[in-house]
Amino acid sequence: MNHATPEDLAMSRGQRIEACRRSLSLLLIHHGANPPDGAARAAVARLRGQIAAGATAVRRDEPPPLLAPAAVARRRERAAKVVAARPSRRKAPDVDMEHLLSIAAAVMLRDGLNENELFSHRRNPALVRARHEIMYRAAKETKLSLPQIGRFLERDHSSVVHGIARHAERLGLDRPRPPGGVA
Repeated sequence: MNHATPEDLAMSRGQRIEACRRSLSLLLIHHGANPPDGAARAAVARLRGQIAAGATAVRRDEPPPLLAPAAVARRRERAAKVVAARPSRRKAPDVDMEHLLSIAAAVMLRDGLNENELFSHRRNPALVRARHEIMYRAAKETKLSLPQIGRFLERDHSSVVHGIARHAERLGLDRPRPPGGVA
């Protein structure tokens, strides 16, 4: 039997959980830890069940669950459509973007990575080295700006500057551009 009132339906899940907690605490204050009558015991059990069910669904201290790869791909496609529809101050040359894609594909193939790993925010050393190599090669082999390279990898331009410097340092190479990013 559903005891939901119109006020209950207007509340969010978190608000309903808080209301159940308040009701439970009032019942326990009034009847004690072991209520003597069956109706009060049933109400306590029902409220505890609702709190447990809601608490597993809504935890304030836990991050949201990870998305399935298909959902990530759909979001990425939608984002690409939105970005493509938005006018840009300086459009990246198609040839350079294609070359950047081929650089990323070659690095992913060589290192055995997939797109979800490369574009994630994880800092696994192998992923970081792969991203840094892509940043370095893109800066050296294309005319893309640092913000354009960063947008491709979902990073800030300052992360691109850092990645280029670390890759050059790690392999003893010269930086392809001065630190300011001006060629």
